Amino acid sequence: MSLKVTLYKRTDYFSSPEADNSDEINKLLDSKERSHKLEGMKKLIAMICKGQDVSKSFPAVVKNVIVKDTEVKKLVYIYLVHYAEVEPDSALLSINNFQKDLNDQNQLIRAQALRVMSSIRVKVITQIILLAIQKCVNDSSAYVRKAAAHAICKVFSLDPDTRDSLIEILQTLLNDRMPMVLGSAVSAFSEVCPERFDLIHPHFRKLCKMLADTDEWGQVAILNMMTRYGRDQFMDPDRKKEKKPKTPKPPKQGSDSDSDWSDEDDEDDDFFGIPQLDPDHRMLLNAVSPLLQSRNPSVVLAVTTLYFYLAPRMEAVKVAKSLSRLARSDRETSFVVLSTVASMAATRPKMFAPFVTDYFVDSVDPSYSRQLKLEILTYVANESNINKILREFNSYIHSDDKAFVASTIKAITRCAINIEEVTETCIHGLMAHLTHPNETVVAESVIALKKLLQLGSVEHTHIVGQLAKILDRLEDPSARASVTWVIGEYCEKVPLLAPDVFRVLAKGFVDEHDQVKLQILTLGAKLYLSNPEQTHLIFQYVLNLCKYDRNYDIRDRARLIRGTIYTDTLPAMRAHGKRLMFATKQPPEMERPSEERARFALGSLSHVVNHVVSGYDPIPDFPEERPDPSVRDTFVGPGADGAAGHASSPYGMAVGGEDAFYSDDESGSWTGSESGSWSGSESGSWTGSQSGSWSGSDDDGSGSWSSSEGEEEDQVPQAAAPTQSESSAISAPVPAPAATTSADLLGGLESLSIGETPVAVTAATVTAPVAAFAPSAAPLTAEPMPFIEDPLPGSADAAGASVVLAPVEHESQPLLSEVVGGGLSAEYKFVRRPSSYGEDKCTVKLTLVNHSANPLTNIDLDDSVSLSEVVGFPVIPQLQPGARTTVTVALSFESLSSPIQMAFTHSDAGPFKCHPLPPLLAEALNPFPVSAEKFEQLQAQLGGMNEETKSFSLPQAKLWEVAQVVVQNANVHVVSSDVDAGRFRFAGRTKLAEHPVLISIQVADLNSGAASLRLNSEDTILIARLGAALVRALSE
Repeated sequence: MSLKVTLYKRTDYFSSPEADNSDEINKLLDSKERSHKLEGMKKLIAMICKGQDVSKSFPAVVKNVIVKDTEVKKLVYIYLVHYAEVEPDSALLSINNFQKDLNDQNQLIRAQALRVMSSIRVKVITQIILLAIQKCVNDSSAYVRKAAAHAICKVFSLDPDTRDSLIEILQTLLNDRMPMVLGSAVSAFSEVCPERFDLIHPHFRKLCKMLADTDEWGQVAILNMMTRYGRDQFMDPDRKKEKKPKTPKPPKQGSDSDSDWSDEDDEDDDFFGIPQLDPDHRMLLNAVSPLLQSRNPSVVLAVTTLYFYLAPRMEAVKVAKSLSRLARSDRETSFVVLSTVASMAATRPKMFAPFVTDYFVDSVDPSYSRQLKLEILTYVANESNINKILREFNSYIHSDDKAFVASTIKAITRCAINIEEVTETCIHGLMAHLTHPNETVVAESVIALKKLLQLGSVEHTHIVGQLAKILDRLEDPSARASVTWVIGEYCEKVPLLAPDVFRVLAKGFVDEHDQVKLQILTLGAKLYLSNPEQTHLIFQYVLNLCKYDRNYDIRDRARLIRGTIYTDTLPAMRAHGKRLMFATKQPPEMERPSEERARFALGSLSHVVNHVVSGYDPIPDFPEERPDPSVRDTFVGPGADGAAGHASSPYGMAVGGEDAFYSDDESGSWTGSESGSWSGSESGSWTGSQSGSWSGSDDDGSGSWSSSEGEEEDQVPQAAAPTQSESSAISAPVPAPAATTSADLLGGLESLSIGETPVAVTAATVTAPVAAFAPSAAPLTAEPMPFIEDPLPGSADAAGASVVLAPVEHESQPLLSEVVGGGLSAEYKFVRRPSSYGEDKCTVKLTLVNHSANPLTNIDLDDSVSLSEVVGFPVIPQLQPGARTTVTVALSFESLSSPIQMAFTHSDAGPFKCHPLPPLLAEALNPFPVSAEKFEQLQAQLGGMNEETKSFSLPQAKLWEVAQVVVQNANVHVVSSDVDAGRFRFAGRTKLAEHPVLISIQVADLNSGAASLRLNSEDTILIARLGAALVRALSE
């Protein structure tokens, strides 16, 4: 029997009512045709998107798990993930198919299979799910590893007893170097073991450096975790030390003796004695700061929370601008942001004072946003902006929203209480509103005046008289009660007015609100004590009415007053009755709802709803004693030769003692002093103007450098000595390769000139090379050390011929101008040379020039500004005017979007901050020598989301230059280059994560030049940028 299938357009699945026929869908799913099954699954997914319950089709869907078609299987898994919790028993029948799909070639199928397995809420299969997760955390696809991290949370919620096993898996995931995996791994960490910060210690710096490359929701998870980590591991940045006594400094000529104190004494006390931040603490703040520009409000809010709880108060101000920007977002986002701003402004109002206009109320704002904006404005109001705020408040009073008008008058009252200078102005403005036609405005103005009168800073007589005149017009019970209280409180100042008001109120006592009755009774008691001749009988009348009132509060108060001040039964109490009724009142305290909300962590659900919700975890306090910062030093294991490992510090330096160095019998050493010498032999020493030592071996080229000025040391990897191109023109010698004599070590110095006469350095002169270093030496000329470029290594093409490529040269770029650098300018150029400090480093040549009229001394990189990815050069003792020198540094870029910021110091001045040095896409890779068979295997594994394809037109003249152009734009190995067939293949590896990057170019038509470019790698960002660069270079 043939099945008639109606095909719909993409939008018709959601709009056509015929697409929701369940019977037809089940028939499609039972069909053997692939197109029928695909159509049925599309209709089911569309119904799920519309919110319909399609769980009845579960048996028909689960049978299609065995379908081999990838498109159908993807939709089946989407359906099963949605309904696996509803139908766990039915899903359990296909558990074998799910396990089988964990070995599928398509990474999406593997990930979806794990998602379905973890969504089955049956405790008996927990161990099977654990085995699947353990398998997927070692998967070659980052997408599958990310799915494994998500599955950890589901397993933990299903069976908390698996916590220990899940923690072991988490340790593997935290070791991952892919940003998309780290965000999910940290999210799982926060769910399973949020208190186990010992798991975060070795990965803290990696998380800081890779934070910018993580997906947005991963950034939120990392930022929230880092906020709690920082509160647990770092000291309070605003803690105070004991104040030191002032130390006088020698008086300057022409200065007063009273002002001869150190400059630090002129600083504000709030910033006195604030300790230096831990380097890791500073690294965290620097890493999260760029995320304030994120387009995701959750990321910005998470950064704001981190800065509020971890940054010094003077630095936390920078988040105010980003929050002000978010306050103009959609209503839901604006409410959360405004709640956060209100809580922050309640404790730190100066943060948002410059952005006061951003919180003015708009006509389209909902009521809840208006209330929060009014509250924020009252917090940030100060002497400089209060006039602007009051003018804005005055315009709000004319609104038709009565609740908003009442809130505005309350805000004016709060401003008047907080700022004494404007109390008089606010009272006059409120008095003007007593004649307002809006009853709400009048009532709230009366209540506000009552509170302001309690401050006692203004004359009361005329205000009490004005309030008494409008009493007959007032209908609001709170307003009438406030006027009655004011007249009773200041009845002695209006002795003629108060008895008459009491008479009028007593006449309509029965019809008044209970709140007003209580105040009338209090007014009568005060008048009876201060003016009994005129009010005795009226007061007795009111007491009798209260005796039979329906409200027991009124009856109780009347009984109390009658027994204390109206009868003679307690003469002692009556004698003190006036002190009792006219006691001094405490100044009013306005409600501050955001202060109560501030007890919850910013950005949490409890903070938004203002009460504790399930799962809320408060922000921990700072530790009293400084925790050990060495727990974050990453251990580097022993090398191939069994040498001891070392730990990396926050600055990328090796931390360790003498055991971390190589000490062979035949070694040389360098010892620094004012002057020195190098003695060349199998065991020799170099002595120069710098304080430090270098020891090396002529047998294997290993060596190490130690400096006496600090405790940190750089370890030179064994059998990886720097080449001549990596040496400075005036730096200390470096270890030589095997079978290299001492004379060969200085072969690169043959062009070094001293003064006007070139000096030929030979083995005979090797004992005195320090003439170039001595301060009294003649100025260095502009001749740099020669940099010898070797031809690029060749490779075999299809015919077996050698492919010889020209050396790769990159252009020099400005790094530091002489205007900013105090006379020192610098240019940088990437050099395609393997670095002796590791394959993850890029070699960069710096050219330094002295443009000033005076010699520059002690030129060096500033450690406090330079990041941990920079391995610098030895200090340059002196650079004469007009002279230039070339030095080499090793840089490690964490990502293509993370430039390195360096700064120079010289002549005891600085730091002189350079332009950010961006990474060069062409040097982001290392060559990866592989065979053609291995290339094809890797390319087959890296498909799907790990593949980038582009089409372009190749000029015929460039057909023979394809290999040269690709190698010029990417540091890769030429796997094959077949010009006749138009096929070229290249392989490389990323420097940091060592992910393979495969490039293949196929010219389909040699005449027209139609070609295609294919790139495969797990680093999708890199291949996207690299593909665009290669297409641009090959098409020109």
